Amino acid sequence: MTPENIKDFFDARIEGYKKTNGALKPVGVYVEGDYTVWDDEVEAAMRKTAAHTTALLYEAGFAEVTEIFFEGVATVLLAGR
Repeated sequence: MTPENIKDFFDARIEGYKKTNGALKPVGVYVEGDYTVWDDEVEAAMRKTAAHTTALLYEAGFAEVTEIFFEGVATVLLAGR
């Protein structure tokens, strides 16, 4: 996957996020981790992608999304109902 097509990949995931949110118990949480090894340019794109994924999770109906870990090219998001 390249920085140019990564946005399309994440946009297609909104329906999956909505289904996941609907399947959680009222106090349930969803944890998403992403790890990629590329170069500095792609690391910057991954940081933007984490923000984009956060926005998609909110759009899918999650009440709270928190970045609980970010280092290099690894990101972990916690989304709660």
